[in-house]
Amino acid sequence: MSGLSRVHLAGRGRFLEYASEAVLPFYMLHQTVIVVLAFGLIAWTAGPWAKYLTLIAASFLVIMAAYEAVRRVSVLRVLFGMKPLRAPRQAHP
Repeated sequence: MSGLSRVHLAGRGRFLEYASEAVLPFYMLHQTVIVVLAFGLIAWTAGPWAKYLTLIAASFLVIMAAYEAVRRVSVLRVLFGMKPLRAPRQAHP
């Protein structure tokens, strides 16, 4: 580990934990989402840079929205290679 990464990635911050858990679902979703959105953008009459920037922004938003749905449903978590949600502990009277 280099000095810069040791300083900034040594701890377990909330963002790092969130991003680490999102890597596999993001990877699994990205190609499908990009292809579907690009197919819809082909007919768009805008220039190539507008199409490219729209595709980048829209695909990121769709993938993150799908990931947020996946991370909240235990069955979907398992299908996307994540650990299932733990059942909340119930207090005994």
